[in-house]
Amino acid sequence: MKTDEKITEIHSNHSIQRKNHTFTQNGITTLIPFRNEAHRIHSLLNSLKKIEVPVNWEIIFCDDHSHDLSIDIIQKFINNNPQLDAKIIQLSESEKGKKSALTAGINVAQFDIIHTTDADCALHPNIYWHLIRSIQQPNIDLVLGRVEFLIDLENKTGLTKENPENSRVVLGENKNRHLQQYQLIENSALIALGYTEFLKKNPAAANGANLVFRKSAFLSLGGYQGNNQFASGDDVFTLEKFILNNPESVAFCTHPHASVVSEVETTFNDFKNQRIRWMKKTFLQKTQKTALKQVFMGLFLLSFWVIAIEAVLSAHYETMALLWLGKLCVDAACVSLLLRNHPQKPCLLDIFVCSIFQILWLPTLGVLAANKQFQWKGRAHSA
Repeated sequence: MKTDEKITEIHSNHSIQRKNHTFTQNGITTLIPFRNEAHRIHSLLNSLKKIEVPVNWEIIFCDDHSHDLSIDIIQKFINNNPQLDAKIIQLSESEKGKKSALTAGINVAQFDIIHTTDADCALHPNIYWHLIRSIQQPNIDLVLGRVEFLIDLENKTGLTKENPENSRVVLGENKNRHLQQYQLIENSALIALGYTEFLKKNPAAANGANLVFRKSAFLSLGGYQGNNQFASGDDVFTLEKFILNNPESVAFCTHPHASVVSEVETTFNDFKNQRIRWMKKTFLQKTQKTALKQVFMGLFLLSFWVIAIEAVLSAHYETMALLWLGKLCVDAACVSLLLRNHPQKPCLLDIFVCSIFQILWLPTLGVLAANKQFQWKGRAHSA
């Protein structure tokens, strides 16, 4: 079945649901903060044209002092798609950072339901059918959505081949293949762990690339006050505030169509800075035990090297072989389960390389996150 036929079928199915379901909320606002995203915003823009929304919808692009062609590209998109209620807002000279961009967008948003995403993502055509239904459950004020790393944005988000230069393939390049595969495996594990924690009434992970909340509830909790000094964390700190106020107000939308596709990093330096930023914000959380769990994981992985070194020094090579074989078997089983329906499930060699990399990388990441500044969006940060 061709891509266009698949999308038509999906839209047809959901048209039936629209006739049988009444949405009480009058609209939804999509906030897209961006800074210098000219090189990778095309997938997002193409996906926005394909989205079917069951209520009124506005799109607000929030510019954080871009100095590339991002604004020109977005403005051209807006001009060429008058059917979309979209606009660009820009921060003043005294404002900077993602939270400031989001705050500016929230302040001018027309609707109480807010959806945040990132400029390097692409949205599923039917995403709002499920996110809106989730946020409209009784007493729900915050919904955590899925963020996935997928091989082909075209097949998963409904992009067309009319403009091949705008169709982005995430894992299609051979550049740093194993690094990309590692991110795919890691992200699938994070989704599974996040959902498991949610089922235990202890949601500990959120991603601002797919987050829905009520503007009224968000503002009543003080918005981003208290964590504006941190470069990121617009997602986990927001989750933390909602949990502290009322743990039952948070929901997790598991439907695969309620997903956002995000690009993987293709250079180690970008990957390193992204992971340092992620780890720093988890260590700053007040209510969750995420940081403690990460410390235990780091110590557990270090123990592999201690045992391996001891095995070599004492000439007990069979011990080292069994240790690594055991880890590889566990990793292979977990990856097979997590990515059983993924279009590019890693092969055994990929899993083996990623397994070794994990043992080296995660303890190192903990040290880097504790001591090192990092670069993000062309700015230096320490927290």
